[in-house]
Parts: sequence; structure tokens; C-alpha cells
Amino acid sequence: MRVKYDKVTDTLSINFVNRKVKESEYLENQGTILDYDKNNNLIGIEILSVSKKWSLKELSKLYYEPMGV
Repeated sequence: MRVKYDKVTDTLSINFVNRKVKESEYLENQGTILDYDKNNNLIGIEILSVSKKWSLKELSKLYYEPMGV
């Protein structure tokens, strides 16, 4: 899993796996994009204008825990 904040575009990207995006779904009321692979599995989430939703201080505390198999 990869979590990345782009300060130029103010976008937080969360990629669960390293696969090619086949289709994206824009959730307009949430300012969020869901990315799917060729098998329609959710592989990533992009949150637009993220600094309007969370402070940059909160974003700097992001971490993840690997899930067991």
C-alpha cells in the first residue's frame, strides 16, 4: 500500500496495489475518485482538496498497518 500527498494538486492518493487503472468513478459530493482495475476491484482512492477536509498536521500523522493474509 502506498499513501502519498501531493501539495501541488492538494490530493491524497491511497493505492492498495500496484495495478493499472481500468476505470475511475468520481464521487462529486465527496470530492473523491475511486480507481478500479480490469476485474472491477478497488485499487485506489484519491481525495481531492484534502487540506480543506483535514489539516496538514493531521495528514503528517498518516500511517498504515499491514493486514494479515
